[in-house]
Amino acid sequence: MKYEDLPDFPCDACGLCCMGVNQYDHSKYLDRGDGICKNLDLETKKCNIYLTRPIFCRVKDYYMSFLKDKMTWKDWSNRNQEACKYLKKLASEKEKENKDTTAETLKNQEIAKVDK
Repeated sequence: MKYEDLPDFPCDACGLCCMGVNQYDHSKYLDRGDGICKNLDLETKKCNIYLTRPIFCRVKDYYMSFLKDKMTWKDWSNRNQEACKYLKKLASEKEKENKDTTAETLKNQEIAKVDK
């Protein structure tokens, strides 16, 4: 299968795959110090070097360069989509945890005011 025959990867540009670059040897050089890629614009969730981003950031190019003889595009695309779902689940859980912590902190502050 040729590159141009592959369907596009259904990326919604959430930026979550750019927020753990410190976890892998091949991407540590992109870490801005907190695990987030130094090329990710946090406001827009867009890559500042999109056209020249590393190959491991390009699902189709990575597949064509390293995996086309080992698995189907559909399998590779599905694996990446599952990874996306997992990252979104983790982000959602973290957001809920942060909201719960904030609510608990506010509740404790109100209790402390009443106790004074």
